[in-house]
Amino acid sequence: MLGAQRLARGYRVPVAEASGLGDGRTEGEWVYFDEMPMSQSDFHHAQPVYEDHPGWTEDISECREFSELPQTAQDYVLRLEELVGTRISVIGVGPGREQSIVRHELAPGR
Repeated sequence: MLGAQRLARGYRVPVAEASGLGDGRTEGEWVYFDEMPMSQSDFHHAQPVYEDHPGWTEDISECREFSELPQTAQDYVLRLEELVGTRISVIGVGPGREQSIVRHELAPGR
């Protein structure tokens, strides 16, 4: 479940979209990984590469449909889905059990 209420009220939201590794010889020259680096040394030295996304100031705790979220929140969810290669089925918009947006049924046909 994506906890969007706590995540981004009024802030810029960083998303690590890849990792990078400097070659140690040339300043500013990086090797980017869109998957986990294979060697232990590369993994240890890798740094996250962030995309910044605009946050939102609107209260989303009463939203129950994806279309009710601010456009910046919708764009954020869609970008996360694109980066991880799967859909986000439930978005938490507050601490209560009923404060959820169900985009895709978790157990279709039940």
